[in-house]
Amino acid sequence: CGAPDACYFHVVTQRTCMKKMSMRDESASIAVQRIGGTLFLRSYKSRLRCNLSDIGYQFERACTGGDGQVFDSHYAATDVRVGRFRCLIESEIDAVDGDSGQLIELKSAAKWEGKITKQVNLWCQCMLGGVGRAILGNRDKKTDRIKSIEDLPIETLLTQGMKHKLLERLVRSLEFLDSSVRDDGVYLYHIPRRGPDTLKQLEQKHSFINVEMINAVKDSYT
Repeated sequence: CGAPDACYFHVVTQRTCMKKMSMRDESASIAVQRIGGTLFLRSYKSRLRCNLSDIGYQFERACTGGDGQVFDSHYAATDVRVGRFRCLIESEIDAVDGDSGQLIELKSAAKWEGKITKQVNLWCQCMLGGVGRAILGNRDKKTDRIKSIEDLPIETLLTQGMKHKLLERLVRSLEFLDSSVRDDGVYLYHIPRRGPDTLKQLEQKHSFINVEMINAVKDSYT
């Protein structure tokens, strides 16, 4: 019937959770809950505020025609297969091509070449979010002004070996969660710098999934 039923998916998550697992980011704090066989992942951020005067935000505003007073957030939901897992991934989107509907990622940097962490981060964002185009604003180091704009080649950002390694890490994390998280349990997942991944069970009051809302959406399509 075409229903957006979470039970059709093994994993429902924010893109940032998948990216952190791919990159083995030890700063990641990911809440995990299983409902009806589906794993739900949510990232916890320690950042309480953001600087909207930051050059990154301003570059996005300039590219999308914003007035600088209101910063709206737009999201896409992408159906992505990772190993044996079918995943529904929520991603914040910088821009959309009005003609083709292609999703666009906007970046700005004073130095891009040789910055492997930034390149890995961008590739993960694009691959996991269904983003087909990436645009870079090259900044002047002294003035922070954009001096040139170029398209970044997403497909050739990383070697095939590096892509395989990132996806292998992600699958390993998903397999760990799938085998460890009990139905209706709430957990906090942590990726340490060294040693095995850890999973701490939390009290049920920390549940972050609105089961009634999921069921209501499901019922509306049946």
